[in-house]
Amino acid sequence: MHRAFTNPERQLEMLLEEIHCAPCLTRDLFVKVMREGCPRLWHLNGRRRAHLSRLVKDEAWVDAALVLIQLNSPQWKLRRLQLDDGEWFCSLSKCPAISLELDDMADARHEDAALAILAAFLEAERKAVAEPYTNEGNAPCGQMTTLLDCENFG
Repeated sequence: MHRAFTNPERQLEMLLEEIHCAPCLTRDLFVKVMREGCPRLWHLNGRRRAHLSRLVKDEAWVDAALVLIQLNSPQWKLRRLQLDDGEWFCSLSKCPAISLELDDMADARHEDAALAILAAFLEAERKAVAEPYTNEGNAPCGQMTTLLDCENFG
């Protein structure tokens, strides 16, 4: 099947599967994520992408993954990157200042820190494709809707 005809959500899921199976990040895998998972990246001027290219050339994978998120999806911020029992846990958030219980994060785990970050990024992109109306145009962070006690109406 030609990639141009692939469902965007399925394409992201396939990239996520590939990342979860990879033992470590390689240049080929990073370039594949850029090519297939970063549609907005190619609309940026070459100067903004040059820094990312240098990081990829130097195999500075964690920095490259963070710059990729910043360039392609600047609304997502790294909220947590934590090593636990030999596995990295990464959380990305649109509202890192709110409590964890209220935040709608994109989470991923991997033994390799850079792959955990890329997997969380692809999960964030998958969420945006799957639920475009709930992920775009929401109230700014910190302006959460107050929950009302329905029994107090009247």
